[in-house]
Amino acid sequence: MPEEEGHTCPHCGSAEAIEIVYGLPSPEMEAAARRGEVLSGGCLCHGDERDHRWCCRSCGTAYGGVGQEPLVHYLSIEDCFIKDE
Repeated sequence: MPEEEGHTCPHCGSAEAIEIVYGLPSPEMEAAARRGEVLSGGCLCHGDERDHRWCCRSCGTAYGGVGQEPLVHYLSIEDCFIKDE
């Protein structure tokens, strides 16, 4: 669950979220993504507080960036994890 108390998805109201981590993932970060602990947000980002911080596990909405509108259905929940090939 997100660190902030009372933090909920602005689209569906769920408190079930996964942190979005940006940049080239290390082996440890890939393992955390496989376990469903974080979401790899990719390498293209602002690199500041504007980037979305959370992805809702219930509806896939990305949210939490300063001045950013939520991205409704940003990902399907199946896309929230790195999969073994």
